[in-house]
Amino acid sequence: MPYRKTRPHTSRLEQIKHSNTKVVMRLLPRIRNRQSLRINSVRKLVGQTRLRWAMARKRIQTLESDNSVEETIQHNLKSLKDFSNCRIELLIRPLSVIESVRHARSVLLIGPRNENDLLIASTYLDIPLNCVRGLDLISYSKQIDLGDMHDMPYEDNSFDVVICGWTMSYSNQPKVLADEMARVCRSGGVCAVGVEYSTLDEAGYEKLLGYSLAIEDLKRINSVKQINDLFGANLDQVFFSHDSPLKQSHTAEGKVDFPSSVASIFSIAK
Repeated sequence: MPYRKTRPHTSRLEQIKHSNTKVVMRLLPRIRNRQSLRINSVRKLVGQTRLRWAMARKRIQTLESDNSVEETIQHNLKSLKDFSNCRIELLIRPLSVIESVRHARSVLLIGPRNENDLLIASTYLDIPLNCVRGLDLISYSKQIDLGDMHDMPYEDNSFDVVICGWTMSYSNQPKVLADEMARVCRSGGVCAVGVEYSTLDEAGYEKLLGYSLAIEDLKRINSVKQINDLFGANLDQVFFSHDSPLKQSHTAEGKVDFPSSVASIFSIAK
């Protein structure tokens, strides 16, 4: 009897899972009704499937930065698989009602970690996903450029909207970051910045996390004024601001359910 080469046994369940993964990977660029991505379970399925696909192919890349907190990459890799965090909506929703943003065709999200924030921005701002880019020290996606927010790999005036959500606090050079945001945003474009209100110092972080996210000799950004002052003459019209009236913060003793946020959305003048 002649020898017949057989394929390794694959269960029907594994075949179905592999088939579903391929479908989701191919489906995302073709989604016409982006509103479906507002449904958390749908967005989670799409995002996590695309991440698993990338991880299976060892596509995750990281880039060290001397201008960021030393533990930035380690801290954010822990949450790479989290597609349930919708905090970016605190910036995206007020952005979506600004008339000039409705005509945006190029959006940059700084520090998205994974594709979740990009999917949220695409649906609420009603623009195709390929018009939304991310920039991070961690990347597994063609939509997220690997790069340093203090030295962005983009030409001047490249974006209509630049969003820095809960990322500025990782910077030990926030003024340099603000200057870069203004540089890559077109004149008349819109910048949005959000940070978590925090009273933790180095010792507090060490007790809470086992490592510190505080920056020695650098005052924590905890107010709208601090954010706006960084942009100086580039700051034009302020559309939205929120100054964390409840001032809820994680402590060395534990985390609070809803830490306060500080946010400012404004146009750029050049």
